[in-house]
Amino acid sequence: MFWVLTILAIVLTATSRIVKYDSDVIVHQVHGFRAKQLAESGANLAVHPEVENGDIVVVGVSQRGGVDPDEGYEFSIQPEDIRFNINRLISNMETGTDLFLREILVEEWGVNSQLADSAIGALRDWIDQNDEINLNGAESEYYSALGRVNQPYNRVFYSLDEMTLVRDWNEVVAEVPNWRNWFTVLSPNGLNINYAEPFLIAAATDAEETTVDEVIRQQVVGEDGALNTEDDVIFEDVEQALQELGVNTARIDFPEIVARFSAGESSVQRIESTGWSSGFGHRLTLVVQDQNGQPIVLERTEEVIPWQAKEN
Repeated sequence: MFWVLTILAIVLTATSRIVKYDSDVIVHQVHGFRAKQLAESGANLAVHPEVENGDIVVVGVSQRGGVDPDEGYEFSIQPEDIRFNINRLISNMETGTDLFLREILVEEWGVNSQLADSAIGALRDWIDQNDEINLNGAESEYYSALGRVNQPYNRVFYSLDEMTLVRDWNEVVAEVPNWRNWFTVLSPNGLNINYAEPFLIAAATDAEETTVDEVIRQQVVGEDGALNTEDDVIFEDVEQALQELGVNTARIDFPEIVARFSAGESSVQRIESTGWSSGFGHRLTLVVQDQNGQPIVLERTEEVIPWQAKEN
């Protein structure tokens, strides 16, 4: 009898654990799917033509029956040209019109010059349309030896992830965890001098970051101290902005510095929409180009994230 009771206890314990596991799986599926739905809702609202760059919207939504109000979504919109277009930087290296990419690697990131030159040569070979090996470059022979066929692609990068396939690039960025914050492949313009982060403007002008913040950012934000609002006082002329920043117009490389920037509105926007439901989060990022009022999605990424309710 004792052994029978022991076996029954074991069976009941195992059954209860299985039931709890199944219950947890269902909860994850329900709230995870709900968080994804809410992220989609935020993204759909963000692409509305009346919603503008810089708008940040947070919406709380009660669940059916009002049992648990801990769900909602938020989204933000930024112009895509607040990062450097990496394809443009590499092309400038290829033609010799601007060597700024090397300055980023060596002077801003502190990469060894030999490694930087090796990576840049490989980047140039990756996007050019021939099989001739550039100085310090790497063509198909190098990648074939690694068992990687049809590389390099001999075209511009379609995503930043593709850069990690290039010889030496992973070594370059090993100590630069935020390197993706520097670049984009989807902006049609130079770096937006009005809305880019001060550290990027400083890198492209040799100005101090604090100076950029005081001269550019403080003027642009206007009286309310917030970007992308009605009282923004934007620079409409890049050269004027650079002069106020203290960049010497007599510098031999002044035309190159000017060409790194733009001051107009970007037709490409980055929308980041996050939905949450009872501790489960889902982030949806869209890069959207506006063509005559019709949004075209250029890139879409999704990720499941943990979510903690914000304190009021």
